[in-house]
Amino acid sequence: MPSVCSAERREDAGCLNSSSAHGATIFGRRSVEELLSSIGDAGFRCTQLAYTKAVEGVKSYADVTPELVAATNAAVRKSGVSIAVEGTYVELSYADEDKRRAEVAKALSQVPVAKSSP
Repeated sequence: MPSVCSAERREDAGCLNSSSAHGATIFGRRSVEELLSSIGDAGFRCTQLAYTKAVEGVKSYADVTPELVAATNAAVRKSGVSIAVEGTYVELSYADEDKRRAEVAKALSQVPVAKSSP
């Protein structure tokens, strides 16, 4: 199976980490359609997507609804920019067991999101 981020489809294409400070500075927080379109227009064909860092209106993992995932999948098809990594950032080293369990629940809540990506 070829690498998700191979440059076979676009000349000089690469993969952009859209959730990094650099990516957020370039593209800002936008709708998934606007974000993936802009990333594609910049010459990238794949990206890391961290909903809570890069998508407008997403403040927590609870905001990543089935409708948003469907919109993301539609934006992937329309833009030609694939999601190489679905970034879920949690703190699993809390000494407090309740805090740690809450963070584990956040991570687990995103497994179905990752599985539904095209």
